[in-house]
Amino acid sequence: MPGPYNTAVMKEGVLMSKHIQTQTEWEQTMARRVMEQLRGELYLDQRYLTAALGALPPAPQQGGGSFATDGGRLYYPTAWLLDTYRKNRRYLPRAYLHSLFHCIFRHLWLRDKRDPDLWGLACDIAVESTLDALNTPAAKRPVGWVRQQCYAQLRAQCRFLAAGPIYRVLAKTDADTLNKWQREFYTDSHRLWPADPDSPEAQMQGRQWEDLGRQTELSMEENGRRAGQDTTAQALQAQLQAGRSRRTYKDFLRRFAVWHEEGHLDPDEFDLGFYSYGLRTYGKLPAVFTTIGDVGKSVAAVSLGRFIFDALLSGTGAAWQNPLDPVCGAYLAAIFCMIGHSRPIFFGFKGGKGVLVGAGAALATEPLVCAVLLVVFLIEVAITHIVSLGSIIIAALYPVGTLINLIAHGAGVPTVVFSTICCCLMAAMVIWLHRSNIERLRNGTEYRFGQKK
Repeated sequence: MPGPYNTAVMKEGVLMSKHIQTQTEWEQTMARRVMEQLRGELYLDQRYLTAALGALPPAPQQGGGSFATDGGRLYYPTAWLLDTYRKNRRYLPRAYLHSLFHCIFRHLWLRDKRDPDLWGLACDIAVESTLDALNTPAAKRPVGWVRQQCYAQLRAQCRFLAAGPIYRVLAKTDADTLNKWQREFYTDSHRLWPADPDSPEAQMQGRQWEDLGRQTELSMEENGRRAGQDTTAQALQAQLQAGRSRRTYKDFLRRFAVWHEEGHLDPDEFDLGFYSYGLRTYGKLPAVFTTIGDVGKSVAAVSLGRFIFDALLSGTGAAWQNPLDPVCGAYLAAIFCMIGHSRPIFFGFKGGKGVLVGAGAALATEPLVCAVLLVVFLIEVAITHIVSLGSIIIAALYPVGTLINLIAHGAGVPTVVFSTICCCLMAAMVIWLHRSNIERLRNGTEYRFGQKK
């Protein structure tokens, strides 16, 4: 490789220096060329990985001694890359594939409650066993004695060397053996893997790679690598299927349990993400059903609360008469419905921000107030395109609308006071859940509906 050089230009017959390239700039340029060369080799060697390679672009990073990925990019330390290229360039394509296969097999997002270190080792073994089965120039390498022993021991207890079954075996393996295997199979760093693989943002990224895995299988078939005809296809296809989601009803619900507007935003965003995510993933009809479900459960809870309140606290004679109207029970039920929506037990007390649940409560108790608030919301969104601001505004107006409506209909003072307090609590809950949005509104960085990132 050439060293740093001067870039020069001719100006009015005089040779003038344009820029003197520094050592750091030269190394960065060479490292970028090396990565481009590796990608080109892999494109030619593993044509069925075209989509996956395109989804994991390389990016430089400071420090480190290996590749690392967060599912969005493949990070390479410049100094390590150039040093490895000089000493053992055949190592790099395989190391590149190692990190890429972690993403294709969805190892970054399938950890669940498993021990991170043990899960990382299980994933490394699963990937390396697949690479050892690939009969291609980029991945081919001698299989040493330690690996042969490891594979034999694992296959005696696992039907297939996927990360999940391997993890169960590793959990019962002694520390000395684990340390030996850790040294043998270490290839890339896992420090950038999601700290919370069950977070909505991480799960959405995992779903994208699951789709890329399906594309990879289709590409394999198009390139004549059908299962049963090629051991490479069998090994890779089996890993892809092992990384595919095993869905339960809870997992199905979790697909909609995304409480931010866009999948790439932070979890503090407005819970329109339930519906936009469902729209993108499943189409219009399931997204509509999700919206109806959130509004409907609130309407059902409010109606039940009204009935129970009227039945249990109605007057029992001349000695005592309940001063509150049955509608007070509806408001009380709405509060608990919003608590259950925003802090669900089944999802680790992480849920939505209760806007549509509150809308359902308003619809069931005060249809006119609900209609007015809807008009205000639509006008605000049409003008600013900021959904969270509209949610905060209608939440603040809800107690005012309730107070006016109850007084206009001649409700008693106890009913007016009780209902207004309940509405204030619901409004305060919605606004408090939007505290991060309020901070972004103050900074001018809040997301606008339809905005492209």
